[in-house]
Amino acid sequence: SKMNGDAATEKTFQLLKRELKRIKWLDPSTMDLVFDKYPWLGVQRGEILTAFCSLMHPIMAKKNALAFSKINILDTISNSRYINFTAAIADLFLARFDPQNPLSDADLESQSSDLRSKIEADVEDTAAVELLNKMLDIIGHTLRTNAYMEDRYALGLRLDPRAMVAEGENRELPYGVLFAHGRRFNAYHVRFRDISRGGMRLVTPGSAEQYAIESARHFDECYGLAYAQQLKNKDI
Repeated sequence: SKMNGDAATEKTFQLLKRELKRIKWLDPSTMDLVFDKYPWLGVQRGEILTAFCSLMHPIMAKKNALAFSKINILDTISNSRYINFTAAIADLFLARFDPQNPLSDADLESQSSDLRSKIEADVEDTAAVELLNKMLDIIGHTLRTNAYMEDRYALGLRLDPRAMVAEGENRELPYGVLFAHGRRFNAYHVRFRDISRGGMRLVTPGSAEQYAIESARHFDECYGLAYAQQLKNKDI
């Protein structure tokens, strides 16, 4: 048998085995992207792209809630005109955190700059340009990830809190922000000190419309809860 055009080897078999194990924990949007639309993309890259869509939504919706609805963001980054750019962005993310040979800060900056130049030259839609550049920003603001961990459930990112600052915002930055993307859920952990008190709020929207509203304000709600506790010297 063949996989991605290559003769079957132990390496490709292990990749297939790993991706089959991951299927149970993938969000339906990821499944649709990598099994229906673009099988060549692969589970690893597809999961990164749908995670970035969810992560961008609360930020970009503040600029234009209609243009940057969650559905529009996903439709844009998975559009056939832009999928090669988004795949390259996912590759850059993976190269940055490759445990065997991680990309240096200088190389990340250089490759990000090259991609931005190509996007500016080849993409005419301004909303698409903003989203693609924001994805590159997210890579630069990602401090750690579990993307290469075996037997993980969700995809997790530890972010520089500046990643979550929308255009024109001026408010206190948290000490730390964590983001997780998994099967039918997204989650944030926000804290204003190194050591913080634990707490969790679970929101289960009852309709697609309510889901869109909750998704757009997801990070702000987590920020507000943590900030309120910080004012009382108790972090969530």
